[in-house]
Amino acid sequence: MAKVRRYPEGNFRNDFEREVFQALEAELTWCRDFVSSGQAKAFEADLFHNVQTLDFHGPLSSVPTFSTPQSREIDILVEIVKPHPVRLLTSLKDQSAAIGVDHIGDLESLLTVLQSQGTCCYLGMVVARHGFQAGCEESAKRADCALLPPITGDTDWHKLITKEEIIERTRDAMRVLLLFGCHWLPGQERAHGDFYNEIFVLTRQPSGMPGTTKVSSPAAGQVSMKDFVEAALAKPVNAFTIPISGGRVFYPLFDPIEITSVDRQGNQVISRVRSILKGSGAGVAFYRVRTDSGRELICDGQRALYVIDSHGRQRLVRVDTLRVGAAVLVADETHGSKAERIALVESLNQ
Repeated sequence: MAKVRRYPEGNFRNDFEREVFQALEAELTWCRDFVSSGQAKAFEADLFHNVQTLDFHGPLSSVPTFSTPQSREIDILVEIVKPHPVRLLTSLKDQSAAIGVDHIGDLESLLTVLQSQGTCCYLGMVVARHGFQAGCEESAKRADCALLPPITGDTDWHKLITKEEIIERTRDAMRVLLLFGCHWLPGQERAHGDFYNEIFVLTRQPSGMPGTTKVSSPAAGQVSMKDFVEAALAKPVNAFTIPISGGRVFYPLFDPIEITSVDRQGNQVISRVRSILKGSGAGVAFYRVRTDSGRELICDGQRALYVIDSHGRQRLVRVDTLRVGAAVLVADETHGSKAERIALVESLNQ
């Protein structure tokens, strides 16, 4: 399909950039086909790599500098033209070290400048092979910049995540943006952190500890989570479903529902729920995996890790077939990567 707009594109800096871009190209095609089959609302979007802000936005400042005109290179630009103009600026980081607050703050500043100079909705996303340092969340939420993989309570699992899983999560994020996010994120009801939160829920590490939950609704009072979800999905406008990785289903709520909570100051707050994420159903087995250094991961059995065989070769092995004593590849900020032995593989479904 011919691009609506064209911008000069530079060279990929590494194989990771190329692989992510190719995966997102495939995702864009999938989303177009999904819309053509009548299963989602229409959109119009293009994808570019290694483009300059000067070409798609214009100069960042009118103040003369030694680098005139001012411009920044963006690793991957997702440009949505319809239903509303949205630009997603994606930064890709392949190093084994966790990304620091300075990089997120730099992207936050850029997004602030771009948003202040035009009418287009600007969003950010940083895809880091081995996660982020503590403290990145505040800047990311303030800038509405999604982080992949998301920061959860225990970031040690970032060291075990594979490139294939990173790319899979990035495709999920783009799918939800194209088929749902671009229809409401540019509106006035969007708050700081809405995009960050949606991608966080979509791509976070599952806990494997499901339970019964009740929520408080302004309209119905205390209701079970099951009744709350069923009432939302019963509305005709919320009939669309979006399949995502791992056999999960994403339900976009074009007519959002409200829940009541209490903030840190004890004040009652009403929040809108704009999406529901459903797991792959009954029979999913969750495991706790721990290496001999103490790194711990809770995941479903289909999750894959890099295992080093006796000949030093890497291969992907499902967690539900992993054995104690196997050597798995983990990220190491000093040496790039290293092998650690599995000390525990424990089922959480017993």
